[in-house]
Amino acid sequence: MTQEILKLSVRQGKVGLVGPLTLALYRHSPHVARELGAYGLYLLRRRHLPPRKFLIFAQGRSGSTLLVDLLNSHPDVFSYGELLQEDVVTNVRRPRLFVEGLLTLSRRPTSGFKVKVSQLSGAQRRDPGEVLADFERHGWKLIHLKRSNILKHAISSVRAEKTGQFHNIGGSGKPGSAAVRIEVEELLENLRARQRQAAAESRALAALPHLTVEYESDLTGTENQKVALRRVFEYIGVEPREATTVFRKVTAERLEDSVSNFAELEAALRGSEYEGYLS
Repeated sequence: MTQEILKLSVRQGKVGLVGPLTLALYRHSPHVARELGAYGLYLLRRRHLPPRKFLIFAQGRSGSTLLVDLLNSHPDVFSYGELLQEDVVTNVRRPRLFVEGLLTLSRRPTSGFKVKVSQLSGAQRRDPGEVLADFERHGWKLIHLKRSNILKHAISSVRAEKTGQFHNIGGSGKPGSAAVRIEVEELLENLRARQRQAAAESRALAALPHLTVEYESDLTGTENQKVALRRVFEYIGVEPREATTVFRKVTAERLEDSVSNFAELEAALRGSEYEGYLS
């Protein structure tokens, strides 16, 4: 999704010094070359670093792509995708400088990116709390996007992997209609993974000032989005504006419409710690 956001932003004029050839060369360069290239950009162009910077800290399937697109509809805001994901760079030595080097290409005065806790502890082999603290010390605003219903979160994740449909851009606005079969054990495995990642996020953010955005209450429904976006825009230091998005919901609201064997999963979850998420 990072490349899609970059290409869209090039066409919209939100990123400078980048063209299709540059993107192709960057995508096929060794990771160490990408890292050194970003450091070079920082050294040569740091005076062009946007004065206001933000970081979206979120798990996959939590609405982060939707939030990025809503933010990017503001004329003064640009957010990259996941600049620290494994297929962009691994084991980066100076995460903040790497990101800030790439941010020097942004033409918007308020710019940021998104990152997962698993990317910091996994692909980058860094302590998430220390990385976030370094960003925050240097003036970055931290936005924690979370999804409270981990059952719907897990089902959305498994369903996306099975169907290959991670996003719905434009179209009728209706969620995907294909119901999939999910085995009990693969659902439980994903639920446990979501819990572990949520706990890791809480530890990383425990001592740091941040703004929390909840998928269910803030990003579902146009009116909720309006209220939430005003709060986010004020937090990152820009004048609130009407926000729009090209993304539409992928998963149906009712779990039984998304999972062909939902009755089997429901029976397995009754009496478990996850029962409360069924309602």
